Amino acid sequence: MRPQKTIKLQAGDSGVPKKGKRAIKRRKTVRGRRVTATGVLTSRGMLTSTVVEGSMHRDQFLAFLEHQVLPLCSPYPGPASILVMDNARIHHGEKVQELCDRFGVRLIYLPPYSPDLNPIEEAFSKIKSWIHRNNDIFTYGDDDEPHALIYDMMEAMNVVTELDAIGYFIHAGYF
Repeated sequence: MRPQKTIKLQAGDSGVPKKGKRAIKRRKTVRGRRVTATGVLTSRGMLTSTVVEGSMHRDQFLAFLEHQVLPLCSPYPGPASILVMDNARIHHGEKVQELCDRFGVRLIYLPPYSPDLNPIEEAFSKIKSWIHRNNDIFTYGDDDEPHALIYDMMEAMNVVTELDAIGYFIHAGYF
């Protein structure tokens, strides 16, 4: 957590209201700041991830795949040799298949509209939940360091443990 980005509550605000009063916690929020997080989940946890400001474009996805994902994989049928992706448009294309072929990785697409078969959906649910619980470190103004939000999002990606990942794979029917 970056101390300079943490919003401190006023002294005396313990979050415990006076008898008969409702507890209120006010936060400064800045809307419109968008980041896209992409990650690779294995049964040992998050293998690698990236966060970009705005939407992720095909060239960014291909660079992530080529430089951060596929070098960590083994040729099929070795460990970490099957890459399973959903049917997002950005995941399709000749270049994606060519990259996987070059690294010897088998590429499989999930059936359309089947998030229940995708264990990373539960991982991202945990990450989003952690972000909501720790929202005070995710509030930025226009004058803040440009990459602070990206840095904090990368930190949030680390909340998925090996035990979590195993549970997500079991729940999705992989074990």
